This record gives sequence, structure tokens and C-alpha cells, in this order.
Amino acid sequence: MVEQLIPTIGFCELHAAAITDARRRQAKRAKPAPVTITVDEMMLILRQRGFVCALSGLPFWDEIAAYGPSIPSIDRVDAWLGYVSGNVRVIRLGVNGLGGGGTDEDVYRTAKALLAYRRRAAAFKAWATRRTQLAA
Repeated sequence: MVEQLIPTIGFCELHAAAITDARRRQAKRAKPAPVTITVDEMMLILRQRGFVCALSGLPFWDEIAAYGPSIPSIDRVDAWLGYVSGNVRVIRLGVNGLGGGGTDEDVYRTAKALLAYRRRAAAFKAWATRRTQLAA
């Protein structure tokens, strides 16, 4: 089972802490969004998705670390609504960071730009290496 592979912090404990943190953050706002999602509901969402990120399809915790870009993160589908049933999903923390309160399309556009830049940089590096070798 996937949960056996999780280092130090299990999904349940992580989501209990994340829900508590969401409540704390919302309580500080002038117009707090409701936080009614439960750990049981979050676990159901994870099981239904096969314990993978809802946006990338990548598994959680793909490195040996208790914290990092691959840990599960609670994400609101509609940022204007609360952490309530039907409006939350579980995505990787790194993917959640790409969104920054934007839409799924913003995440995918950023990821596409990162990959395009990576390809251009690799092509330039290969060209520069080849040019240096030919000049020698």
C-alpha cells in the first residue's frame, strides 16, 4: 500500500495539520472562508485518485524526505470558496506553488514555459559545446 512508503508523517497526520493550518490562516482574514473538510474526506479523495496528484498524476513523496515539493497539499478548486467538500483536491506542494491562486491553466502554462525554456537552454548548451570543440 502507498501509505507504507510515506516517511515519518502519514497522510492522515499531514492532512490533519493542513486543515488546522487552513483554519488558522482563514481566522486571521477579514472575510474568512469556511474550513469544513475533514481528514476522512481528504483520505477518501486521495483513495479515489489513487494517491497521486490531481493535476500532474505524479505520486506523492517520490524522494526520501518528510517535506518538499512532492508532499501532498490541499488545494481549493475555486480559490474564492472555502475548504469544503466538493471544492478541495490534493496536489503536490510544488504544483500548488506554481498556481499561486491562479487557475489550472496558469499552472499548465507555467509548466509548459519551463519545459520549453529547458529545451532551448539544452539546445544552446549543445550548440556551444559543439562550437567550442570545432574551434579547438
